[in-house]
Amino acid sequence: MMIKKIYLACLLSGLLFPAISHSQVVFWSENFNNGCTSNCNVSSYTGTNGAWSVSDPGVNGNIPNEFFVSCAENGEPVGSCGAGCGNDATLHVASVPCALCLFCPNGDCGAAYNAGPAFGGEDPLTDKRAESPLISTLGKTGITLEFKYIERGQGASDNATVEYSTDGGATWNVLVNPAKTATTCGGGQGLWTAYSIALPATCDNISNLKIGFRWENNSDGVGSDPSFAVDDVALSTVVSLPPVADFSTPLTAFCDSTCIAFTDLSQNGPTSWSWLLPGATPSSFSGQTPVNICYNVPGTYDVTLIVTNAAGSDTINKTGYITVNSCFLPQVSFSASDSSLCEKKCIDFTDLSTNNPTSWQWFFPGASPDTSTQQNPVGICYNTYGVYTVKLIATNVVGSDSAEYASFILVNQSPAAPVVMVSGGNILTSTPAAGYQWYFNSTLIPGAVNQVHIAQNSGDYFVVIVDSNGCQAASNIVFVGFQGVSQTADAASIIIRPNPATDKVYVDFNSFSPEGADLKIHDLTGRTVLEIQGVKSKLIDVSFLENGTYLISIQTHTQRLIKKLLKQ
Repeated sequence: MMIKKIYLACLLSGLLFPAISHSQVVFWSENFNNGCTSNCNVSSYTGTNGAWSVSDPGVNGNIPNEFFVSCAENGEPVGSCGAGCGNDATLHVASVPCALCLFCPNGDCGAAYNAGPAFGGEDPLTDKRAESPLISTLGKTGITLEFKYIERGQGASDNATVEYSTDGGATWNVLVNPAKTATTCGGGQGLWTAYSIALPATCDNISNLKIGFRWENNSDGVGSDPSFAVDDVALSTVVSLPPVADFSTPLTAFCDSTCIAFTDLSQNGPTSWSWLLPGATPSSFSGQTPVNICYNVPGTYDVTLIVTNAAGSDTINKTGYITVNSCFLPQVSFSASDSSLCEKKCIDFTDLSTNNPTSWQWFFPGASPDTSTQQNPVGICYNTYGVYTVKLIATNVVGSDSAEYASFILVNQSPAAPVVMVSGGNILTSTPAAGYQWYFNSTLIPGAVNQVHIAQNSGDYFVVIVDSNGCQAASNIVFVGFQGVSQTADAASIIIRPNPATDKVYVDFNSFSPEGADLKIHDLTGRTVLEIQGVKSKLIDVSFLENGTYLISIQTHTQRLIKKLLKQ
């Protein structure tokens, strides 16, 4: 009979595995820490994943070696030799109590086994398998088994193998016969070695996987310690990492009407791509490498890439990544809201220039204002009749160009104010015109569009005429009483100055009504735009009025006086 010399090793507590890829995730592990110092059979060990067991797949003698879980054989870091007992238990093969054994008669002296020979009725022939609890791999594929171990024995006669079962232990298959570990430590000590192997696809996505460690030895008395010890068993699976989006293009600033390509630089193997390319043609792309992406309009544009794989998606948005410049001078042109108008009318201008100008300089000789830097100036007023030129200078990043439209604006002279007269009970104007519109008490009279109008009611009347250019002028005012038609009170009794007025006008009617009167200002539609009661004279702010002709009405209890006001 022969007991192999035992060697002891200590290992720091905790899982110590070979480097696992950052994309590899452990989902099941066993470190065999149970606090036992010796002779704790594996069949009595229950870890965090459940109870382990031992089976006899072959013939055993009457004192076969056994699988123990104890610190009699402690784990050491990979690459370390065995040492004395510490606090990290391992699963190992050791001898059992033996009456005729001189070495380790009480059993479990670490990974030291009884190799025989059979003597005195004691036969250490061994075929034992330590079996894990059931392991679920549901949802897991591409599984890797990792562990660290020491092993010597005698070739294939005294040897350890790793097995697996996909039916809960009913049948078993050999996974690997790991090589004997190095003996460089001397004294029969072993060198802790890392081992990693992929499980077959039949182990994927099942609920009843088992891992087994099998030890077999004959009893011929030949062999070398250590037997077999294993620790830090782990199952892991490769998990795809979400992609990390990135991209580049050789050109980020260029002229308009240029086409470019983008290069995907995303990491972690995306399987689909979604490009958002505002301002480009096309404006989106669903492949990995967009080519012939054309930018035709100058500006600054964002580019967004969304990448996806089985583990998720990622988005990168590069703000203002593309700058498209205009490489051509502006081609200047413009239009006006009206090019034939009456005096004291205002019009708007619209820039029609191409090649993306960024600044504008307008010139409006004869107008107010006579210059502008807006792209589309509004409220350009022509107060004096005549023919006028308009000029625009437009500038972009390349330079400037201009256009001058000679005799572009025709300002027509407004007609002279018509004179209203009384003739045979009718009121009429002797001024020929293209159109007429009569007003009663400053209110438009519907249908009163003839040169002669018959007064129906007592009150004030005047007429507005329109010439062939659409320009207007308002007449004097007459008062029609129930007893006939007569002119209004003496217009000289009211003073308005200045007239035409711009911001303020002074109205003095003390000689007309020393006791005071009510003052109203009407526009030519009859709308009252200002009303002041009980005054003799007044400095009036008329800056809020639009340019045009207005009527000032002075009303007492017995008489009324109306006079025109021209606002410029």
